[in-house]
Amino acid sequence: MLLSVAIALSVIVLCYALLRKEPEPLLGIYSQPGKWFYLKKALFFIFLSLRKYRMNRMKNRGESAEIKDAGYGMKSRMKVEDMDCVQTLVDDPMAIDCMYFNGLNANGDYFLLRIARRQNREAEIWLYINVKDIGFFQSPVHPDTTLYNANPDSFDAGGLRFECVEPMRKWKVTFNGMLRKGLSETWPQETHEMTHVKFSFMWNAFTDPFDFDTDIYPGCLASAIAREKWSKEYFERIKKSHQTHYEQWGELLGTIQVDGHKDTELRLRGYRDHSYGVRDWYTFHRYAINFVYLEDGTAFHVDSISLPGILSLLQCGYLSKPNGILHPVSSTDMDMIALGEDQNPPTEYEFNFTADGKSYHVILKARAVIRFYLHDDWRSMIFEHVSDYEVNGVKGYGIFEFLYRNPSRSPLHPEKTLALLKEPDITASSSSAIWLPFAATECGSSRLVGGKGCQLALLSQLKSAKFSVPSGFCLTIAAFHLQLASNPSQQMAIDYVVKVSCAKNANPEVVKAACEAVANAFLNAPICPEVTNAVNEALCSVFGLNHAVRQFAVRSSAAGEDGVEMSAAGQMETVLGITGLEKIYEAIKFCWASLYAYTAFAYRKQNCQQLKSSAGVVIQEMVPAAAAGVLFTRHPVTGNPGEMVLNANYGLGESVVSGEADPDQVTISRDWTDAVSIKTKQIGSKKLQMKLTNSGVENVVSKISDRCCIGDDLILQLALVGIELEKRFGNPRDIEFAIDTENRIQLLQARPITVLEYESEWHLLHEFDTALANDKETLTTANIQEMMPSAVTPLTCSTFFYSIDRATQSLLVSCGVHPCVHYPQKAVYVCCNQGFINLNYSLGLYEGTSIMGQKRMGELSLLGEVVGKPPLAEHVSYNGRYTLLRRIRNGIQQFLAMYNSSAWVKRFGEKMKSYTLMEPHLNSPHKLYHAISKDLPLFDKMWSEHVVCSSSSAVYSNVIMAIVSEGADVWRTEHYSDLAMLLSKCDDVYSADVPSLLLKLVEKIRTKEERDKMINSSPEEVLDWLNSDSSGEIGREFASFMSRHGHRCIREAEFREKSWHMEPTKVIKVLQSMAQSSLTNPAGRNAVDTSQPSISRIKSRTTLFSRLVLRLIWPKARRGVGSRETSKSVAVQLIDVLKQAYWKLAEMMVEENRLPDQDLLFFLTHREIGILLETRSPRLIARAQKRRQVHSKQSLLRFQRITTGHPALIDTLSDSKIRSFSSMVKASGLPVSLGVTMGTARVVRSLAEASSIQNGDILIVEYTDVGWSPYFPLISGLVTEIGGLVSHGAVVAREYGLPCVVNVANATQIFNSGEKLILDGNLGTIEKVKESDN
Repeated sequence: MLLSVAIALSVIVLCYALLRKEPEPLLGIYSQPGKWFYLKKALFFIFLSLRKYRMNRMKNRGESAEIKDAGYGMKSRMKVEDMDCVQTLVDDPMAIDCMYFNGLNANGDYFLLRIARRQNREAEIWLYINVKDIGFFQSPVHPDTTLYNANPDSFDAGGLRFECVEPMRKWKVTFNGMLRKGLSETWPQETHEMTHVKFSFMWNAFTDPFDFDTDIYPGCLASAIAREKWSKEYFERIKKSHQTHYEQWGELLGTIQVDGHKDTELRLRGYRDHSYGVRDWYTFHRYAINFVYLEDGTAFHVDSISLPGILSLLQCGYLSKPNGILHPVSSTDMDMIALGEDQNPPTEYEFNFTADGKSYHVILKARAVIRFYLHDDWRSMIFEHVSDYEVNGVKGYGIFEFLYRNPSRSPLHPEKTLALLKEPDITASSSSAIWLPFAATECGSSRLVGGKGCQLALLSQLKSAKFSVPSGFCLTIAAFHLQLASNPSQQMAIDYVVKVSCAKNANPEVVKAACEAVANAFLNAPICPEVTNAVNEALCSVFGLNHAVRQFAVRSSAAGEDGVEMSAAGQMETVLGITGLEKIYEAIKFCWASLYAYTAFAYRKQNCQQLKSSAGVVIQEMVPAAAAGVLFTRHPVTGNPGEMVLNANYGLGESVVSGEADPDQVTISRDWTDAVSIKTKQIGSKKLQMKLTNSGVENVVSKISDRCCIGDDLILQLALVGIELEKRFGNPRDIEFAIDTENRIQLLQARPITVLEYESEWHLLHEFDTALANDKETLTTANIQEMMPSAVTPLTCSTFFYSIDRATQSLLVSCGVHPCVHYPQKAVYVCCNQGFINLNYSLGLYEGTSIMGQKRMGELSLLGEVVGKPPLAEHVSYNGRYTLLRRIRNGIQQFLAMYNSSAWVKRFGEKMKSYTLMEPHLNSPHKLYHAISKDLPLFDKMWSEHVVCSSSSAVYSNVIMAIVSEGADVWRTEHYSDLAMLLSKCDDVYSADVPSLLLKLVEKIRTKEERDKMINSSPEEVLDWLNSDSSGEIGREFASFMSRHGHRCIREAEFREKSWHMEPTKVIKVLQSMAQSSLTNPAGRNAVDTSQPSISRIKSRTTLFSRLVLRLIWPKARRGVGSRETSKSVAVQLIDVLKQAYWKLAEMMVEENRLPDQDLLFFLTHREIGILLETRSPRLIARAQKRRQVHSKQSLLRFQRITTGHPALIDTLSDSKIRSFSSMVKASGLPVSLGVTMGTARVVRSLAEASSIQNGDILIVEYTDVGWSPYFPLISGLVTEIGGLVSHGAVVAREYGLPCVVNVANATQIFNSGEKLILDGNLGTIEKVKESDN
């Protein structure tokens, strides 16, 4: 009977479903659940689950290939390095690669920043910022968002740049350009004030990324898909329209500089997203999205999105807890139809959502509304509501973002995108060519012709009525190698100079002599016939048979010069006004020889480039120049794109670039529409000019110096040409030009401007700071700075601090408290390269998460006392409170982790006896680096086991504390005393015998002869004696000590700090001190407590039962202390192995001239070392040198032991503080390189006196030329009496990041060597000072 009824009901339900009409979409847009909705939802839910299962299997197998059918449960990239970077645009006109950052704070400051890369060098930009007490600023293109001629290979558009530093952890966000002050939402635009704005921020994550491909709540996505009508075409549409999108929350930390205002330091919290794939804004009907940060560190995203015909109503999102755990949003009542369907989004609103089983009630109110348009036809419009939020009583702030289809269209006409000038791919046949004309496509390859020749060839490809490029050709790098092959003595001379320059303690005079020998080898040897024939052929082909009467410029074109990171300006030779074949041959040899001139060789050495370099030669017809000079398409000092700077003189431009003349300087204003006008003119004296005559080049005295050498019309024409070249090349340009006698523009060079990036000391101090989820997180220097006091180097920061953080997170994962190890650092916080423990996160094992945890016991183990910070209520809010069942499970997992750890450490300790990275087959820096990289996970694992051992010891110690205190709420002094007594003099405490063994060794010195040898000899002599047989028993004791403890040292986790094993004299000095002490104080040490720990010595009142339990626990606690110390010793052994490997790597890199000195390796992160090995990046070398300069200041900084929120600096020498020192004598000049430094004056009136320069001196000279280059690494600043914006000293100072002031009248007379000076490259001042009380 029941079966019949069930069958009948089933038939009725089926008939009803078959006969029921599908509901019509609401408003013709929003699909409604149909008759098969629940079945479809169930089917798609299963489909999602299977795809996630497949993805997890791929991940577990270590597969990393790109996934073709990404989305809907499958990641697009398995490795974060492949995901969190610039993506290749897919083959679709609507392809997109987009990065967005926002940041807000409670003061009302906010940043909204976005760059979307599109096809054909187009980009979309969002740029809105508001700074309290300064104002609101926006990109001048707004409310339009489309930009043209953007850099196609990076997130770089409109002056805004995003650069990945560490995937999923750290990005750099910078801007330098003109912004419109005030909000403008209409077109045509009203007149608004334009202001130069610069900002530089480091974005640090405090959550993991939420990937909408895989992490979205399955029920939300299944419901959205089940609403739609399914068909083959439908699934093709959703596949074609897929885009990967992930979001992550973090902090923006940096400074903003607005013209007319002081630099403002800002800390903003917000989120970033990255989207790539296909996005056509027209497919969106609309969306409404909340991005919200709450004051307790909670952050969430809740949205409703409508893409008709694809996902007409998708509601989803996520919530991030302060501790970084992410939960998908499972439901929301954010009703799209009632939420501004009429394109008037509400400024006040309330809604609810659910995540992790908890309901959240959201109240919001907009405080600012911004509107702008998307795509070049304005097919969609965005409303950004900067809003205040309150969620379940917790206040916050964020963005309520609305998108609508725009019923009207753009009033603008799309701009034409220019083709990007880039180097061609070269073939094997073209790489063997001996010469190439500028017009040849292959000549645009720097690999074939060098940097200068490549740039000239690319310029020649532009056919323009606005300018010309004088005809010419390039002798290729292949010609250079032919010459070497025909003259073995030249190759031998090159090998020798490389050898002596890379030797330890290389003698500069020997290197100079070797360079001169190379130059002479080139100058004295004839050019091989293959090359001379090629030159003759090229001259006839390019210039015809009358080439003998033409005048030429013969220029060096070295491999690697005139690049984006290094210009090598002025380092090599140019010969002008050459006529005749024989003179051209001589000039070619002169150019080749200049490649190994000492100044050029030292420049490559200092910038860690290939010492065995090659060069092409440019041979170009000269044009009679009425005037010539250099045009910077951006201000070379400030980087302001709204200002172009032109320097020019009558005659040839060599007088300008060499700094021999005082040229005219013109500043040209450039607005956002590329309209140009002359802003200022500074007429130079122009007393000296170079003229091209029939006999060559002559220096003549100018008769005209009271007016500008170039007319206004030509200046503006040059500016427009410069703008076009900037767009063509995709970056700012340093353009050499000439104006011929017929007033035509001739382009002679267009290299990238290499030194626009300026970072203040503040940015370097805070470069490696990490983020906090809220301002209530409690930090402590305890524990971590006992092992690693003061500031660490960047290498140590990127390895040791990272490993300690991973280790703490791994403990919480293994105990079931956290689901995974997070990408950002959560347990270890870094400020100014100093380490702090985040107590909120690190004490995650507490009574709310594990039955074996107790917050105050965690405080005791980490701080040595109970401090009650953070308060328990805040701790619960941060970490949550789990059910009893889960707390029991977590306690069991914690016990198992502790139980297994000691055995693992013991096994690994045995392995460490033979473990090394100094294997013979690791005989190149690349091999050794990859071996270190391969074993770094082992480093993480070892520290993880040490943290578990420490946790085990802490648990036993805490149990003892609970027993001796009889469970008291407050632990008294006697409780701490008893605990200390019970855990004293434990067996197998590995490090405890260091002082005793040293003292024992000293006590072995019995004879006066031995004592005198120990005390009166140098540490090196003592070491030799101890290693010899004559030292007898003392030597054997020393060897035994070093075998057991040689891996230890002060600040032993600092990779820069050599261990006793690596630098035994550190121990010798200690031994000598001890020996001297024993001689002067033979009575020895004070009396020590020789009594043994015993339960009977406990002073606290305890019951008999407590003492019985204590007898069971006490031995385990004592073994735990030994286990903890053993694990630490093994971990430090591993550090020592890595130290030796890193120092060996540094030695190898110096030998290959990849580093200027071994010590500099430690001022790179591990990841950066890999990049440097691949690229030889001068930018990285310069950054490492700047880091080393500020490291000593970081080491002097002091912080409170326990702080809440980001720690404030107690002591720092900022730029403003240096300027506040009282001055005695002051001079001023032209600031050409930014920065502030304080140092000792070194007045040098000739190069012969340069040997007196000391490290850190401020060099004061009459002028500088390329001969001074080798001394720049020594100095901290430069002052010259003569110079200009493009003089050698100014150019090189900017590349090195040295503060520099030129045109300081009588500087060498005003100041004297030895005086203390403050050089301010920002203000252009030099002050003689004395320190005063502050």
